[in-house]
Formats: sequence, structure tokens, C-alpha cells
Amino acid sequence: MWVFLPLVPLFSLLRFVRRCYLHARRQKLPVPVAIIGNISVGGTGKTPVIMALAQELQGAGLKVGIVARGYGGTFDGEFLLVSENTDASLCGDEPALLAQSLGCHVCVGRDRVAASWELVRQGCQVILSDDGLQHYRLARDLEIIVIDQSRGLGNGWCLPIGPLREPPRRLTQVDWVLVNGGSGENGFSLQPRGWRQLASNQAYPFTPWPWGQIEQVCALAGIGNPERFFQSLEAFGLEVRRRPLPDHHRFNPVDFVFADGRPLLITAKDAVKCRMLAPPNTWVLDVDAQLPQPFVREFCTRILALCHPH
Repeated sequence: MWVFLPLVPLFSLLRFVRRCYLHARRQKLPVPVAIIGNISVGGTGKTPVIMALAQELQGAGLKVGIVARGYGGTFDGEFLLVSENTDASLCGDEPALLAQSLGCHVCVGRDRVAASWELVRQGCQVILSDDGLQHYRLARDLEIIVIDQSRGLGNGWCLPIGPLREPPRRLTQVDWVLVNGGSGENGFSLQPRGWRQLASNQAYPFTPWPWGQIEQVCALAGIGNPERFFQSLEAFGLEVRRRPLPDHHRFNPVDFVFADGRPLLITAKDAVKCRMLAPPNTWVLDVDAQLPQPFVREFCTRILALCHPH
């Protein structure tokens, strides 16, 4: 890793030049834009946060649009409107999950500005950006950084010798920093909502286990931090046989052979990609982000003020 240390000044210069260039070309939309992103490589729990905030804004009567890059999907055009029926292999797992769960407009594309303008044309009154903190060409009104407590900022170094896309001082320049698994006023947790049988999409309460009294289960996860999912299952009292996979993994039938007939537990993010592949005894753990209420109130208040400035 340290062999790349001489490259750090070059990478810092490139980041600075890129940010200045994109700032000079940034476009302001006629509706509020809030970025929910991170400064580290890998998942931190952004998607549940976006879902919770979108539901709060929908409850306040706003028409919410979500823009995303569509990582893991094959679409590479300017923008694509995602519906509940869009194949996750085309748009990516997170946009498919958001469209299916929220019923709001979701648009993906390599050009987040063009995708955001499409959401404006669809009548959206506020836009939430899934990631895109470093996509500076899209002007934003609010910024939220989400950090995974278990991994933090890694070694504190930027790429190529650390996991950070931007230096730690970026945390002081945003409106809020939320910590997944943290405590205090900025901490939040992912709480189980219940189980869902993948084949039938039938929902079940969290307890008792809908697959019976079997406590020895298998679990796979193709997310940014699979270990957090496995540890949460063990905290429920389950004995878990793990199968971690890369983030945005494209599933194939071989991935499920290891379950060998035992209950197989997966995340909601993975579920949108493997309904036709997974065995019948597959169960999805649906979770909700329990966000700090002072933050939620302040976020909604500021968004509403931007929507209705007078």
C-alpha cells in the first residue's frame, strides 16, 4: 500500500482540479437538491437513510424524485427512468429497490444533472441524490455524509493508499454527518421490520421465525459491508453460515448451492436481483433506518422552506 505514497500529492492535485472544473460548470435546478453520500469507498447504509427521508418528505405532501448513478446495472446512457418493473440488472440494485419500495420517481444515468432535470420534468418537487457527493456539477442545497461506525474512515488516507475519496476535512463542510451504528445525536441504527419470503413476497413478523424453529441458517450478502448483515443475524440468536459477495454482485445459480436446503437469509438490496435464482426457502430481512428525530425535523423543515420560500 505505502508504495503508492509518492502518488498522494498527484491524486490530491487531480481532485482539486476536478472539483474546480466541475464547480465552474455546475447547474442549479429549480427544486431543492439534497445529496446523501459518503467520502469512503464501500457501503455505509445510505440507501435506508434515503428511504426514510423520502418517506418523511412524501408524508409532508411533497413529490420526491431520486437520482442515482445505477452502479451494478448495464445501462450506460444519459438517463433512464426506473419503475417498479425495471430489471435490476439494467438499472442497478439500489435504484430498483428504491422504486419498488417507495413508488416515487427514480432516475439513473452517468450524467446526474441530465437525470435530475428529467425528474424535474416529471413534476418532482425535491430531489434526493443517492451518492453523488463528488458529482459537483450538480448544485446542491443540502449535503449529508453517512459513515459506517464499524469501519469509520479506515486509515484516514485518500486513494490510492486509503479508502477515502476526499480528505476527512470534508466532514466539516457538509450539513450533517450521520453514523450508522453510532450513538449520540448523529447516530442511527437499522432496525428489522420483518421477514419476507422471496418467492411469494409475503411479509411475516420478525418473530417467531417464519421458517420454523431452525436456528442454523445460511446467509449471503452482496453489499458494501456484508459482515454487518451477518453480525446482525447472529445478534438475533441465529447460527449463521456466511457467504460474503462483492458489492453489486451479479448473482448466478452457483451462488445459492451452499445453502443445501437450509433457510437462506438475504438483504432487501440483493432480493431485487435474485428472485428467479434463489431456492424456495429464501427469506429477505427488511429493515428501517431509525434516524435521530432532531435531524429529521431539521432536514424536513429546511427542505420545506426551500420548496416554499415565501
